[in-house]
Amino acid sequence: MNVLSLFDGMSCGYLALEKSGLKIDNYYAAEIDKHAITVSVQNNPHIKHLGSVTEWTEWDIDWSSIDLLIGGSPCQGFSRIGKQLAFNDPRSALFYTYVDILNHLRSKNPNIKFLLENVKMNNANCSVVDNALGVERIHIDSSDFLPCIRNRYYWCNWDIDGYNKSDLTWKDIPDINLHEGWKPATCKRSVSDGNFVVFTGKKYMNTLTTYSGNANGVGRPFFALEEFEFGKTFPKNNKTKVLTPEQCEFLQGVPIGYTSMVSDSQRYRMLGNGWTVDVISHILSSM
Repeated sequence: MNVLSLFDGMSCGYLALEKSGLKIDNYYAAEIDKHAITVSVQNNPHIKHLGSVTEWTEWDIDWSSIDLLIGGSPCQGFSRIGKQLAFNDPRSALFYTYVDILNHLRSKNPNIKFLLENVKMNNANCSVVDNALGVERIHIDSSDFLPCIRNRYYWCNWDIDGYNKSDLTWKDIPDINLHEGWKPATCKRSVSDGNFVVFTGKKYMNTLTTYSGNANGVGRPFFALEEFEFGKTFPKNNKTKVLTPEQCEFLQGVPIGYTSMVSDSQRYRMLGNGWTVDVISHILSSM
């Protein structure tokens, strides 16, 4: 099939298509982040990069040949950890660019398939997306597939098959260059979206718990090996381990070393922004 991926990032959509066993004839990617493009190009040099989605009317592609449109439009306006400007945030307003491209594709191919991903957002914003796309959202938590809590909404125009939830826990994370000793300060609020942020106001036991903020001046994900209470400073004897970029790759279903050609800070950022490959693969396999 011919695939057009908007907001492609490091091409997790391509990885998911490969994992699902679907044959890719052409994969067109719209992305502007140079680090993500570097990762995409070095892993998949045959991907055709198009540049910014805002310039889509200038793309030289055969629109009628596109079989599948995929993308995760920027979430900053909807995230609970942001200012929640919703569609007034110019980044999240790019959702309407996705809609414009989808409608253009529909005019060329009425049978076009599409998939959109975004963070879990309030019902009012969800209804706007539902109505614009003509389908209702589906909620999937990445922890159903891998030991990482990432609540996401998905919109697609086919039925998603049922699945058995994975029984993987943080104990199954491979011990790849594991760093120890870093402790964050205080868990200040209840959030479950963003870059590996998973605090939900509860106590955690056998669940991966990560944080990407700048507590104590460090912005690395971690997971706790002991139960802790939301909103409390971590006790001195609480053991925490910093997740390495390779472990974050594992948690996103990305091949180990896939992002190794860029700095660790960029690896953490793009892995946090990326898709959980196993979830997307399941959705695509249902098509």
